[in-house]
Amino acid sequence: MIGFDLRAICLSDLDDIIKIHQKEMRGNTGTEQLPENLRPGLTETFGLPLGLAHSENRMIGYSYAFVDEKNEIHISSSFENDSERAKAGEVLLDFSRKVLYSSFGGDYKDPAGEVAKIRNSIRILVDWINRAS
Repeated sequence: MIGFDLRAICLSDLDDIIKIHQKEMRGNTGTEQLPENLRPGLTETFGLPLGLAHSENRMIGYSYAFVDEKNEIHISSSFENDSERAKAGEVLLDFSRKVLYSSFGGDYKDPAGEVAKIRNSIRILVDWINRAS
């Protein structure tokens, strides 16, 4: 038994994902959350969420794709804390590579096209979340 489960992201996960993302962006190790009406808008650093790890009916971390300044696609992860990252980090990243490949094809015959698809998806998602907030 590994102590956590993995699955692809669902829309209903976004609130928890945003909370973890904002906590990481603030560098806050406490549990204090910004009130809903004071949440700053998300930027493309939010990335494209792909997979999540959960344990005991709570999200412990999630993974996301992003495009760096060199136009390269990467997958990273954010976790509630370092012990959760140690427990699930690499397995979640491996799972997320499969999710990304199955969602976007990933044949990489057209690297610029793949980057454009990911970047466009991130923009659309971030714009949608910011408008809905």
